[in-house]
Amino acid sequence: WIESSLKLKPENDWIRHSAAIIYAWNNQIEASKTLFEFLKNEELLEKEPDDIITYFILMIAKKESAWLLEQFNSAQGESVHLKDRFKPIYYAILKQLDHPDFLRIGDEIRQTVDEILKKAEQMAIDYA
Repeated sequence: WIESSLKLKPENDWIRHSAAIIYAWNNQIEASKTLFEFLKNEELLEKEPDDIITYFILMIAKKESAWLLEQFNSAQGESVHLKDRFKPIYYAILKQLDHPDFLRIGDEIRQTVDEILKKAEQMAIDYA
């Protein structure tokens, strides 16, 4: 179904996002990554932040934090302010990677970061 939808509307970022999640669920990580451009869509970022967060957590669960960090630090990530918009996700990525910038985390989001990582651990089990 999702592949048919992608063929019919290849530029539709809502479909690309859904496909990226479906591919990741099914351990087709490289296929999921090719659809990451949906994040340049400001409307999608504004209207569906929870769906975007689900994608990020799923990719953390799939041990793709290094790739996610690259996306957050990329020109595209900077242009849509991923670090500011999804700060707890960003710090969860840093924590999973034992990145030294994690030490800059504020106490106000530490619990949220731990919850994100706990959810990622459960997703890793659920979608192994």
